[in-house]
Amino acid sequence: MRETFQIRLQEEQYRVMLERYHFRQTDADRLRCLGAILERLAEPVMYFAPCSDAAEWKEGTQLAVLVSLGEKVDALQNEYVVKDHLTEGYMIECIGMELLKTAYAKSAEILWKQSGLWMGGFEFLGDKYPLEWTEDIFNLLQPEDIAYNKAYMMTPKKSVVFLTTLHRERRQSYCHVCESCSNLQCPNRQKQASHMNYGYQRIFGKP
Repeated sequence: MRETFQIRLQEEQYRVMLERYHFRQTDADRLRCLGAILERLAEPVMYFAPCSDAAEWKEGTQLAVLVSLGEKVDALQNEYVVKDHLTEGYMIECIGMELLKTAYAKSAEILWKQSGLWMGGFEFLGDKYPLEWTEDIFNLLQPEDIAYNKAYMMTPKKSVVFLTTLHRERRQSYCHVCESCSNLQCPNRQKQASHMNYGYQRIFGKP
């Protein structure tokens, strides 16, 4: 199944980004401006299907899920990086992470509307399950305009696959799943940079 949706960042998320990613207060307006642009450009999509041939979805059913923000987020970041505008490129990376986490919450709402059940835990490939399962999940979901390479890195970059188990009770939060994930190799793994240069080095391979 495939669902498209819209996502928006809340003012609290910008406040958290300023602190978490070590921006200056003077960066706030530029961060919000880029955030507004990315909200318009992003094309969030969710693919999902039960991992087994279940006749009906019920509590305990395991689903494979893929969530992506679309290629336009990457394109905008690349445009800034090519012009050596690394501050803006880094901001887009951070905003993209926040948008992706917001998409987790939206995808949980979509599943609830479909089944009357909520996502349980997020089981990311490379954490509890091997990255090689990416191929099986892609064969199951048949996503459009999303691909992966031999190292199972996906394009668009702000895309992620995971397994989840349906539950009757809603989780307290769906926006902090990256903090609890132990997969250090995930390209979307959140790192708290100690300063901006560190962030550049992590994202662009530049000091």
